[in-house]
Amino acid sequence: MTTSYNFDYDARRRFLKLTLSGLWDRATLVAFQREAGALLGKVANAGHTDPSGRILIDVRGYAVQSQDIADEVSALIPTYGILADRIAVIWSQSALQKMQMRRLLTSDKLRFMMSEEEALAWLFEVPLAKAS
Repeated sequence: MTTSYNFDYDARRRFLKLTLSGLWDRATLVAFQREAGALLGKVANAGHTDPSGRILIDVRGYAVQSQDIADEVSALIPTYGILADRIAVIWSQSALQKMQMRRLLTSDKLRFMMSEEEALAWLFEVPLAKAS
């Protein structure tokens, strides 16, 4: 299993697809944090500072991480969460991964999904108007 991450940001749709894979070490985490910070700066410089973005996090190939790595990765979610109206996480069939993700990722704007199609449908569905 290759250790990696990928940021794919579509500024027009205000959509970030983040793919995580492998078992991370400290060097991978530091590089990820640096690139995540650079992307956040790029988003802010483009004037996208309101919470109308969409984030898709694909962790199907992401191993269950050590406690310290998992905690530091999950600490970044609230940073990006303020710029997103919805966050979808695609997870694997691993019961242990599901337990770790549920513990680390908590937000009322976050949903766990089993497929990318399901996640994209939820992320971009038009919300119903609130009753007056």
